[in-house]
Amino acid sequence: MIFYGGPQLTSIIILGVLKKTDDNRWAHVLCSLYIAEVRFGNNTTMEPIIISAVAASSFGSKICYICEEMKNPEKQYGVCLPCHKPSCKVVFHVTCAQGRGLLCEEKGELRFCMAFSSFASGMTFIV
Repeated sequence: MIFYGGPQLTSIIILGVLKKTDDNRWAHVLCSLYIAEVRFGNNTTMEPIIISAVAASSFGSKICYICEEMKNPEKQYGVCLPCHKPSCKVVFHVTCAQGRGLLCEEKGELRFCMAFSSFASGMTFIV
């Protein structure tokens, strides 16, 4: 989940490394690796995280299905990614998927939800 400033920085469970963004806010490094529009100012230090190409409408526009299941009031913060299956309509925060052990990378893409996690056998898991 990329934090676009605001009070959620103190109220959300923070999973993973946070680094400053180009607009002096904070973002998860892990999320930054999987959101296509995000770049790093310096690839070695992985900072600042450049989020200016992420459309403002992407922040909080979709509800993470994992947050929804957990009844997390912060479910509409950040950017959610879709499941890799075209027929599946669920979206999730990268950090939520990591917390559930669902992060799976296939050919550099992260697109798994609980319903399709069995397809992940033989792939690299990030935990």
